[in-house]
Amino acid sequence: MSRGSADSVCVVVPFAGDLAAAVTTINSLRTLVEVVEWIVIADNSDDQVVATAIEAAGLMGRIEPVSATLERSAYHARNAAGRSASGEWMLFLDADCTLGPDLIEGFFATPIPAAVGVVAGSVVHAPNRASLSARRAEARFAGQDEFLLGAAAMPAGSGQNLLIRSAAWRAVGGYCEGLRSGGDVEICWRIQEIGWAFEFRFAARVVARSYETLAGMRLQARRYGAGRRWLRQRSGETMARPALFRPIWRAPAAAAWHLLHGRREAAAFKLLDLIAAVELARGYWCDDNRAPRIAALGRGPVAIEATQPSPAAVAAAVGSPPWVEAEARPLMQRLDSLGRPSSVTFWAEDEAPLTRLISLVALLVRHPLRCLRDRSIRRSEGGELLRRLAPAARRVAGWADSLAPASPDDPAASIRARRLSALAGLAPAPQIPPG
Repeated sequence: MSRGSADSVCVVVPFAGDLAAAVTTINSLRTLVEVVEWIVIADNSDDQVVATAIEAAGLMGRIEPVSATLERSAYHARNAAGRSASGEWMLFLDADCTLGPDLIEGFFATPIPAAVGVVAGSVVHAPNRASLSARRAEARFAGQDEFLLGAAAMPAGSGQNLLIRSAAWRAVGGYCEGLRSGGDVEICWRIQEIGWAFEFRFAARVVARSYETLAGMRLQARRYGAGRRWLRQRSGETMARPALFRPIWRAPAAAAWHLLHGRREAAAFKLLDLIAAVELARGYWCDDNRAPRIAALGRGPVAIEATQPSPAAVAAAVGSPPWVEAEARPLMQRLDSLGRPSSVTFWAEDEAPLTRLISLVALLVRHPLRCLRDRSIRRSEGGELLRRLAPAARRVAGWADSLAPASPDDPAASIRARRLSALAGLAPAPQIPPG
């Protein structure tokens, strides 16, 4: 094993659970304490129990707890821990994964080329015969390697077992925050887009716990569906839409075939495949890909931006707003804009088609004149379609005291602020000076 590289690894683990779960996570990380340079656990739980569990295990000083309390999101937690990480590499693991004794050796048994910025290890499901859903998960997803390699034009890895070069992570600004799903694939794409290479190391393996119930399978499929839609929008349609009509007729036919041959469990798996396909499509079309906030959002000023602004720009515009409304995340993140304690951004790109449709219908019914006036504004000034703007207009109508562009010298942000003000019935946002 290339000891120099292995010794420069910082392990990053997001955590959300109770004290018993924290103790289990820390015990599973004991095998890495003497192997890697540092371990950071980002506490995304309500009770912030990680520090207590580390102290009880006698590992304070070897495992560092970091608080991540802005939103309920593994990506937010990974960024919070990543900002405290040191070393050449960051190894991102999930809190509920079982680690093999040769995990680090699997990554560094042969030297990693200098051009490689991200290395994905293998993720397999733990054998679990307790429920039909768990047995299906083991049968369908024994390994993610082929799925991830063929997911889109560029390969990607799972954040359950993902080694990222620190220089590459900082160059792209870390993970996209505010997401329910899709952030692992997206950061792998961004790292490759700026010139780093991607590799798989199949010998570096972790064992993940699969869902135990039918409800767990359905929730996971819906989350993946919302994440796939977001990835498709971000990547310019390199991700395929989830298939629905083919499973509707193929799964029952395959189930009947298996029953005729006496394979009852295989038939049941096919019917579960149909349920998963329906839930995946439901998540794609109906569910927002926005992670829930932990803290309550109070009434106050709102900053408007076309892409994510820097904290300095927000403060210059309206002081310290409780939130920012933006059209889309930038292609590259800014490290100084992640995990802001004073505000949170709502991005239009996270919203589901059904959310936009419902918001548009509600605006048309309640405020038809505002919508007609907005169409004339759009013809003369350009900008987003009304259906994309409608959810933000409904949000700010109920909570905003005032709106202002976070970047007054950005025409797109100022136009968006004026349109939202008009649709929400608020005071007009400041105009851009001529020239």
